[in-house]
Parts: sequence; structure tokens; C-alpha cells
Amino acid sequence: MSVDTTNHDGAALDAEHQVQTSLIMALCQAIEAQRPSSEVDEILDRLTSYTDAHFMAEQLLMRLKAYPHYDAHQQEHDRLIGKVRELEQRYRAGEVQLTLETANSLKSLLLSHTQGADSALAEHLEKQS
Repeated sequence: MSVDTTNHDGAALDAEHQVQTSLIMALCQAIEAQRPSSEVDEILDRLTSYTDAHFMAEQLLMRLKAYPHYDAHQQEHDRLIGKVRELEQRYRAGEVQLTLETANSLKSLLLSHTQGADSALAEHLEKQS
């Protein structure tokens, strides 16, 4: 994932958020269908890696564009990645039902984040263009 500050707009952010949402949904489906743990592990690893990379890129972009709400946005990222880590821990501990609840909670938090904080960031980036 690269950060192109000359052409990073709301559409690019939306595409990245779609990948995150798709990974969360795939994870929920794999757990519910009792897919092999190797399959669930792979999805969980991809979700964790992708979320880390996306948040780092987005935070770099916010700094480069002098985004005035950086601190609050970063705090939301910290909460979301914390939820991803909790999801990972619960799954690895064998807490399947709690894993599903955590995944559904993460899905809701991500949607709220993209519709709120990320929409505001996209507007800021559009004004910077």
C-alpha cells in the first residue's frame, strides 16, 4: 500500500475501507461455517496486516496534508486496531462465540469510522487538491 499524496482522495480511501469490510465479513463467514483453522488464521492475518498498513498510510497522509483533526482520528484508529487485536486473541483462545461478537462489533465500528471521521478526512483532502 502506498501513499500518493497527489492523488489520494475519498474514492481511494473508500476502496481501502471496502477491502477491510470484505475481510471482516469473510472472517465472520469462515468462523460461522466452522472452516478449518488454517483458513480462518489466513483471513485474520490478512485483516490484521491490511488494517495496520492502511492506518499507517492514512496517518502519514493526514500528517502530510496537515489534517487538523489528526489526534482524534488517530485515537479512533487505535480503538479499531485494538478491536482487531482483541478479535485475534479471542479466536486464538478458542472463544468462537466471543470472536463472532467481536467481529460484528468491529464491523459496526469500522462503518461508523468510515462514515464519520474518514468522510471528514476525504472532504479535507478534496479541498487540498
